Amino acid sequence: MTTQLDTEKEQLLDDYVSYVEPRVSTLTLRNYKSQVRKFLREYELTDSDMLEYVMRGAQKRAYVRKQAMRLFALFIGREDIAQKIQATKYQVKNRKRMETLTYDEVVELVERLKEYGEFSLAVVIMLCFDTGARIRAILRVKERDFKEGETPSVELQEKNGKFINRYITQDTYRHVEELLTGNPQRHVFIGTEEIREGVSTDDISTVYSSMYKLLRAVSEKTMGKSVSFHWIRRASGVYWYQKTDKNIRAVQELYSHPDPGTTARYLRLEGEEIKERMKHEKREW
Repeated sequence: MTTQLDTEKEQLLDDYVSYVEPRVSTLTLRNYKSQVRKFLREYELTDSDMLEYVMRGAQKRAYVRKQAMRLFALFIGREDIAQKIQATKYQVKNRKRMETLTYDEVVELVERLKEYGEFSLAVVIMLCFDTGARIRAILRVKERDFKEGETPSVELQEKNGKFINRYITQDTYRHVEELLTGNPQRHVFIGTEEIREGVSTDDISTVYSSMYKLLRAVSEKTMGKSVSFHWIRRASGVYWYQKTDKNIRAVQELYSHPDPGTTARYLRLEGEEIKERMKHEKREW
């Protein structure tokens, strides 16, 4: 298998990117390009190969691959294949039950991390629990993204590249301030001394990998189970679902999960309930 595309396929890919670019976000465009590049590298440009490639995405990044290839079929003038791709139904394998933690377990984990001197990771867990955000969004934050007030908040960048505002408790904000005291830096968790707007994917991956290994090690030692960051994210959703009297729409907004049956604009109205309850949240880590 070759790792590089020939000149003709490379030009085809560039033309595809130009065709798709006005229709999607920058992040989505990058994902679509990656999927189509992989197809052009491993398959021939035939109907059967296009459909087979889409089916191979059933277990991982299925939706991304499906939409990338649907647009590719439209790009090359094969509306019939685009319709077949859109109609594709996956038979996804049964997955392991997704794990989570109770609020008390999250508190215990934070306490153990602080005892072991892993204050930075402890603050990451606090932010993940308060906001329900993905860990990579939290790792990107800069000092200026935090806003003080009656209900402190932090601005986070979602997977689609959009920025959202999420509320945090006063105690979490206090810990962020403590983390930055005497150690001012543009990016809170990456630790780069360069003054630049963003951080690279490699920067984030390096810190993510280090923190993930540490989280698993500490949770194994103190709780007898290997915890992942997604467990914290799910724990946040369960917690706020209970605190908002089972208001599922509020939690959907917290997660930024689009619902095909409803509009995201309606969900944003419900997020005010979390904001109001956060004002009266007295828990401490």
